[in-house]
Amino acid sequence: MNPGGIATIHVTRWYWWGSRVSAAVDKGSTMAMEEEGEDLLETANRHVPYEDGVLMASGDVDSDVDRVGFAAANIEVAVSYDTEYAVKLHEHPEFHFQGSGEGKWLEHALQKKDITFIAAIASALMKVFRLP
Repeated sequence: MNPGGIATIHVTRWYWWGSRVSAAVDKGSTMAMEEEGEDLLETANRHVPYEDGVLMASGDVDSDVDRVGFAAANIEVAVSYDTEYAVKLHEHPEFHFQGSGEGKWLEHALQKKDITFIAAIASALMKVFRLP
């Protein structure tokens, strides 16, 4: 009882929105990883060996989400080039390419972006949870 002699009751209701939270986290993470994959491809294309544009045009970003129940268990984003000579050119940095082309162009782009991947996913999750 409070000092005035009137009893008060406080009722608190708790709601669990686990499936909604998981779905929002999955969506935010997937979108961030796909955007980072596109950005990685764009960065790599600045140094892809260029003769007629076929190699650069073959660059692609592909994503795959494995789900367990309502949650994403694994999100993969792959950046690749699909020509018969892409691997050979990529793995031979000793070749002399014209212009800004270089061997290991995709690997070098990934090394430069390593930290930003983590920051992009963290930023996407902050937006999901409406954090500043």
